Amino acid sequence: PHAEVFVHILIFMLYYFSTVFLYCILKKIDFLDDDASLFIAILYATTCVNEARITFVCFNYALSNMLFFLTFYLFILWKEFTTNSLLNLAGRIVILLLFFVSFVTNSLLVFYCILFIYIYYKEKDWTCYRKYIDFLVLPFVFFAIKHYYWPTFGYYINYNKITFEGIKLAIRQLPQGFWYVYIYPILESIPSHFELYILLILATLIVIDRLLLKNKNILSIN
Repeated sequence: PHAEVFVHILIFMLYYFSTVFLYCILKKIDFLDDDASLFIAILYATTCVNEARITFVCFNYALSNMLFFLTFYLFILWKEFTTNSLLNLAGRIVILLLFFVSFVTNSLLVFYCILFIYIYYKEKDWTCYRKYIDFLVLPFVFFAIKHYYWPTFGYYINYNKITFEGIKLAIRQLPQGFWYVYIYPILESIPSHFELYILLILATLIVIDRLLLKNKNILSIN
């Protein structure tokens, strides 16, 4: 029991630190102020994922999430503050290795595209990617090594294979998946009829706010 509790706490802390690193990343985005950065980070931290975020099966997702956001933030710091050539090389190697490890959860690899969007956002030049060839080829190296040394087997054969039938199935099941991953856990975590009361309270507060705003505008005109 103690080991199980420790793992649950560890998963919770991984999500917590990934939220902190996400907030640090967002603060580096010029068009986002502190309030917007904090709101997005809190939204990420509180949105339901996989119906229960601290279950054992979520450990690999929690670890890969945290590693991705940590490495992304290290990449930003490395670009901004590294001037010494030796430190630059050492930082580059460490960042590449951490990104490589974060690829273990294959379904999260799409996050890696955000890195190149950020690079273009900062440098505003498509030719800048020539400086990051090693980052571009990194996922291909990962999959080559994984395919050679750790090939999938059993149920997971062709797990990530993209087919026309698979795309049609994904589109068809998207609404159902959204319901069970996001809406269903929220509704199930709220006591019976409680959500109705909350909606009524919110609607009442919005109406009162609109009425007060309208009266305030009338008084200011007068």
